[in-house]
Amino acid sequence: MLDKFIISCTRKLIGSSDKKRKKTQKPLDGVDVARDIMTENEPVFYDVYRDCARQGALPVIFDIHGGGWVYGDKALNDVYITHLARRGYAVVSPEYRLLADGADLKAQIKDLSDCMADAYKRREELGLDFSRAYLAGDSAGGHLATLLWSIAHSERLQALYGVQAPPFSVRAIGLSHPVPDPAAKLGGVMGANLRMLQKHFSKDPEILQNMSICRFAKEIPLPKIFLISCGKDALSPLSVDFAHWLEENGAEYVFKFYDKKDHPKLSHVFDVAFPHYEESQQAISEMLDFFEKA
Repeated sequence: MLDKFIISCTRKLIGSSDKKRKKTQKPLDGVDVARDIMTENEPVFYDVYRDCARQGALPVIFDIHGGGWVYGDKALNDVYITHLARRGYAVVSPEYRLLADGADLKAQIKDLSDCMADAYKRREELGLDFSRAYLAGDSAGGHLATLLWSIAHSERLQALYGVQAPPFSVRAIGLSHPVPDPAAKLGGVMGANLRMLQKHFSKDPEILQNMSICRFAKEIPLPKIFLISCGKDALSPLSVDFAHWLEENGAEYVFKFYDKKDHPKLSHVFDVAFPHYEESQQAISEMLDFFEKA
């Protein structure tokens, strides 16, 4: 009962903050949005954003929103997504069920996998070039993005999560202030919240032991990763530890870190929440350059 109360309060707190933020922002003009595309398997929806001025098939970014696994929807990152779309990408923004609504991690992975497969099936209709496909995720979305990569490269994990590998290859992943391993040690309120959520990810101990890319270094090829974090973010120790893990395991990655002293206004997922910031534009540009070279 206490867990549900905390999850409900977390959802309301994030929602209140987002509502205030969105009142001061609007998506960029010149972007077409195909909304509420429904997958065949379940009533799961996704949106596709494209620059109005660009014709033909465009490289694809699957952007997985954050929200602590308990909050958010496919419109949460709409302002940020228009910044990606205006730079020449078709951006797929998938919906997924939330822990706050009784879903578990396996259901979230299924929803995201269904959206990826459905978008591929409709690639000609939607103008999507899957020879240049990328994943992006912020905060909890970063966890889901790296877990999707792991599952795509392991038949064992596909069987465990009950999904198939996507019918295309992902060339690189962009992560903003992610939680690569929800079971990682972290102090303070954030750490306590992560420990509480463990019970809601799954009742299956095998899922709980296999829910982080950090467990699979010897089982899968590691992705090329562009990692963004900042010193003011309470979750930044997770990004620092993840960068060390990537280094130790020979992954190709870039770690873009903005320290608190020189960038005092930057906080958790600043590049996604406030894409108009100068630092956000810089981070976005460098991430997309990394994608193009992957």
